[in-house]
Amino acid sequence: MLLLPLRSVAVTGLLAALASSVSAAAQDGTSAAFRRILAAQYEAIARGDTAALRTLFSDSLVWVLGATGTAIPKSTLVAALARPEDPPVRFEVDSVRVRQLGAVALVDYRRTDRRRVGETPLNSHWRVLAVYGVRSDRWVLERHMQTWVVAASAPIALDSATQAPFVGRYAVGPGNVDEVYWRNTQLHVRNGTEAVGPALIPVSGSAFRPNGTGALLVFERDTAGRVTGYVQGFPDGRLARARRLP
Repeated sequence: MLLLPLRSVAVTGLLAALASSVSAAAQDGTSAAFRRILAAQYEAIARGDTAALRTLFSDSLVWVLGATGTAIPKSTLVAALARPEDPPVRFEVDSVRVRQLGAVALVDYRRTDRRRVGETPLNSHWRVLAVYGVRSDRWVLERHMQTWVVAASAPIALDSATQAPFVGRYAVGPGNVDEVYWRNTQLHVRNGTEAVGPALIPVSGSAFRPNGTGALLVFERDTAGRVTGYVQGFPDGRLARARRLP
């Protein structure tokens, strides 16, 4: 009596394994196809090949710039890309993942842009989500959204005597006061609502990076060298200015 159920379980397991294998193979094939599409797209961008780009982009394309959030239509984007950078940007794409929903594909990937300004390398990293649709039996880009992958500034060694003048309370706004304080031999900053704030990682003699963020905090001094406050810039362009309290 046990033989039939055991056989049934074995067959079911085999079918599930085969289905999983087929699904994985299909995903690999789809990802490979979009890696080729992305390679063609970024090669055309680097060359300023607008003829190729017009065939790769949907007429209704909207490309959202990661640095500003500005939404650009196809015509504006293609016109801007007609003037390639010199030397050309080198684009590297990896970690491509695809989810296909009928005639729509959601493609997310990581992109590294490698530029050279004079003799100085300038690299930026992005996480991209792209939406592709089928037009005339081929995939074209419908929407492109990207966001910066924040790179933390490199820390430097800064002795406690240099950091000590920054300890104090700073008024960010009405009812909003930050405290810069020592904890475990390292400067930290916390708001009035926090028990423990992030460590301040020194990146210059007066600039610090709150641990875990890409926002820099720069202390300001008056002409006599006294610390009067700080300015903090955020990736979205916001600027917070805090005045030191007596």
